[in-house]
Amino acid sequence: MTEPIIVEYLVIVDPKKGLACDIPGLRYLLEAHDKLTLSNGSISFEDSEVSFEVSTDEVVGDANLRFFHLILTVDEEQIVIFQSVLRAVRSVLSKAAEMPIQILRDGVGFYYAKLAYPQIHRIENLMRKLITKFMITRVGMGWTTVNVPREVTSAIRTNKNKRHHDLLWDTDFIQLANFLFKPYAQSDNSDLQVLLSSCTGESLPTSALAPFVSLSNWQRYFDELVACEGDYLEKRWIRLYELRCKIAHNNVITVKESDEITQLVNDLSEKLEEAVARLGEVEVRLEDREQLAEDAVSIHEITGQFIEAWRTLEKLILHISKKIDLKNERLVKRGARGNISGCVVVLRDQCYLPEELLKPLVELWQLRDLLVHHHDAEFDKARLKSEIARVEITVQAISEWFAEQ
Repeated sequence: MTEPIIVEYLVIVDPKKGLACDIPGLRYLLEAHDKLTLSNGSISFEDSEVSFEVSTDEVVGDANLRFFHLILTVDEEQIVIFQSVLRAVRSVLSKAAEMPIQILRDGVGFYYAKLAYPQIHRIENLMRKLITKFMITRVGMGWTTVNVPREVTSAIRTNKNKRHHDLLWDTDFIQLANFLFKPYAQSDNSDLQVLLSSCTGESLPTSALAPFVSLSNWQRYFDELVACEGDYLEKRWIRLYELRCKIAHNNVITVKESDEITQLVNDLSEKLEEAVARLGEVEVRLEDREQLAEDAVSIHEITGQFIEAWRTLEKLILHISKKIDLKNERLVKRGARGNISGCVVVLRDQCYLPEELLKPLVELWQLRDLLVHHHDAEFDKARLKSEIARVEITVQAISEWFAEQ
């Protein structure tokens, strides 16, 4: 059994203007429209009939104004013609109203929102499915383990009974797209400068420059498998997010927008389903897994802030390692992203940094690994915010110490 669609308007008028002093006057005003005919309890429009109720009273505090409360009702089968009736009613009433017509209840918008949201829910979960399965089956979010001291693990709790214990399931709709479509370079520009300065007039092979080219994860892993560019999907995801926000914020969804949502979801579903189906063909290099693991964690706002702060500290440590030219087999690829662990271990084992700087560095490094590789974790946001501040303090302290050496 379908529910009736109900729309309620509140209209404020000035009776002195003579357009609508009372209910008979309002009815007369509505019938001025050539397609509207009123009878007891209904409005006729072309070949359709809409249930109609109206009440009126003075506006409290202003006897010069009156309000009219209109209630219009139809069955779902009449929703298309109902929208034409509503447009006609509003066009007439807006001429008499002292202020914009207030919509007290929008049954039409609610009807289309009910149609649209399950589709948005489905495509959002399909995107989560793609990213989660990609991370676990091709990267492995827990592909390495770390020894983490108890004081560090206090920032994170695991809950095996939680229904969704993955960061991706607590991530905003729009941020999901960043993992697939946001371009990034695998190596820092400072490394490019070092590479170029080391050239002796010989041209560099394309493979040497590849790590400095900004590409999205879609371009890196799915472009050749799915016949679709990332920009095509990203634009549609952003537009779908805009429409999703309208529903979430209780704004009116039109029939045109409802149809657009259906088209967007169909376009996205086709490509994302194909990407899921072909995940087995995706190859991820071992040296790229750390970057991907960080990217997956960074989708979530608070952990993303921590990773962003950590990367500043990481860049500083790599810079220091190059400057002091640490000699250790762990640093075969000295300066490359993902080799920070080797730098920290050498700085610790060789006692290069003073203990008051080394201790927070090691703890922050271990916390970073815990965040990145324990995808069943729950996060104490207040503690993580304090850890972000500690990263910033550590960056400043190590920078000042190194400048004095």
